[in-house]
Amino acid sequence: MALWIALFGNLLFALERFVHFGFRFQMLYLQMVDFVCVCAVGLLVLRVREYWPRAILIARVVMIVAALQTAGSAIIDRDLSTVPFAYVL
Repeated sequence: MALWIALFGNLLFALERFVHFGFRFQMLYLQMVDFVCVCAVGLLVLRVREYWPRAILIARVVMIVAALQTAGSAIIDRDLSTVPFAYVL
């Protein structure tokens, strides 16, 4: 459920940036696509019963990527107040 919430939040953030700034943040959109791919792979892997014992590890890896992606998007967007918070996650 947390992955879906993170995906929805990133989608809203990307749409807001697109509405206000257009295609000015191509690198930001590339990071969003990367995050969507990581979440999709994580969700697909968790559907396989053999990987269920490693579910915590898979979720941690996805959330670490999410935190790094959030910090990277904050640097691209010049929202430096978000960067320390994202690295703490």
